[in-house]
Amino acid sequence: YDPIILSNRTPAAYHRDRFQSLSKNLRGLTRRVVISVVDSYAGTRKAFHELEKKGFAFPEDPLESEELLPLLKDMAAAAEAAGLDITTCAEPSPIFQSAGIRPGACVDGEQINRLTGVQKTRKKDPAQRFACLCAVSRDIGVRDTCAGGCVYCYATRRPDEARRRAAGHDPAAPALGATRESIP
Repeated sequence: YDPIILSNRTPAAYHRDRFQSLSKNLRGLTRRVVISVVDSYAGTRKAFHELEKKGFAFPEDPLESEELLPLLKDMAAAAEAAGLDITTCAEPSPIFQSAGIRPGACVDGEQINRLTGVQKTRKKDPAQRFACLCAVSRDIGVRDTCAGGCVYCYATRRPDEARRRAAGHDPAAPALGATRESIP
């Protein structure tokens, strides 16, 4: 459930209801959920500024919002009720631990060891953000390939290029992000 974006149109009550519904529907189908609060990248700030012109309002620092801790506590309770292990993605703020949500790793080296039966040391990926606990991995995605238009996205910097690539996407291609014209 990533990212949590608090706004006048998506307040804590919105996320609480959505998360509880998703948790109930996913009970028995998955074991864990990873959450985080939207990061303030330059592109995100620019996109939010444009949305503010259309009537949206965002807290200056969502981690300081008085809505956040009660929301996180409710999310932790909903996850537990649904049998889900809830962890964070690269969240250094202690507010998550205050809500009973521990730091996690999207690319979890321990889980990879359990699933594969291969006991290998899984070091933290030094190329990731400081608070990221992911094991060393290789990203198989390609920038500017998603035409979803999410305003918080850090992987799509050129929406026109993403729409062009999405239109030419070949689902049978041997690589993600490959288009009909890029395959020899």
